[in-house]
Amino acid sequence: MPDGLSLRELLIAAEAAWEPHAALLALTANVNRDPKRRPRPFAADEFNPFAEPDRRASPRGGIPITAENIDILKAVFCGGTGKKKRGVSSDS
Repeated sequence: MPDGLSLRELLIAAEAAWEPHAALLALTANVNRDPKRRPRPFAADEFNPFAEPDRRASPRGGIPITAENIDILKAVFCGGTGKKKRGVSSDS
């Protein structure tokens, strides 16, 4: 390990190193932000890959994937309902 640091110490250092970079990225994004298209300013956690998911603000929100709506995604992206028939082979 570099400089005798453990893996945990390296991870903590990497996480801490991203904080000032994320702040600069947020600053740059906010300077160039169109307030009509995006009224809410960017947060530094949106640019920090080590930020916890609940701290990372989603710009558009989102729809959680659940058992009820997974079939819709399968139909759109896989071309079917996602429900397989048991005992039927696609080789025949």
